[in-house]
Amino acid sequence: MAELRRITTYPIKALDPFDRETGQITEEGVIEDDREYAILDRSADESYDPDTASVSGNGDYINGKRTAAVHRLRSTFDPEARTLMIRIQDETDAHTFDLDDRTELNAWLTDYFGRPVSVRRDASGHHDLRKRDISGPSVISTATLREVASWFPEIEIDSIRRRFRANLEIGGVPHSGRTGLLPTTVRLLPFASVMCDSKASNRANGVLFRYAIPTPEKRTTTFGRRS
Repeated sequence: MAELRRITTYPIKALDPFDRETGQITEEGVIEDDREYAILDRSADESYDPDTASVSGNGDYINGKRTAAVHRLRSTFDPEARTLMIRIQDETDAHTFDLDDRTELNAWLTDYFGRPVSVRRDASGHHDLRKRDISGPSVISTATLREVASWFPEIEIDSIRRRFRANLEIGGVPHSGRTGLLPTTVRLLPFASVMCDSKASNRANGVLFRYAIPTPEKRTTTFGRRS
């Protein structure tokens, strides 16, 4: 039987995940706190248009696609205090910053990256899906993560999980096949069958399916939401 095994948000785009017991879906259709903040490749006093800002890795946002230094940052989000604790991997010194007043955080990140950057907030969340009408919780199955991990014996499943950065992880279903998710109810969301081709990004009834995985051969992965 399909079951919701993990709810994960990414409060600061490109930084570490935040696992939670429950999640609130906002009016915009995303999980509260998910991608609410993003690191921009510009100083705090420089303007930008969030509707056209690039998230593809070639401008506007700091992310792992083009800035390898992101991968050395470890962070912990506190939703009650609205703070971010951040440190450099393999170093012990940690720094805690107020997310409501990001002056010190911006200064620290600017020093770390060696160029002016700033953390910007958008309460509607999902900076990276604006203007494409595909915002919504992203879904992957535990079986898919295990399948991908089996291709790379040197990589643990948690590393694969961090790579895919999905919001909802579903257990009790196979990693592929047209019958992978039959109509059922999974705590937060009711699911039905929707197919996603390899490397595709689709939206079905408010849930984002962008994790049909690249494999050595073409396959499809089935996820969905019942209307």
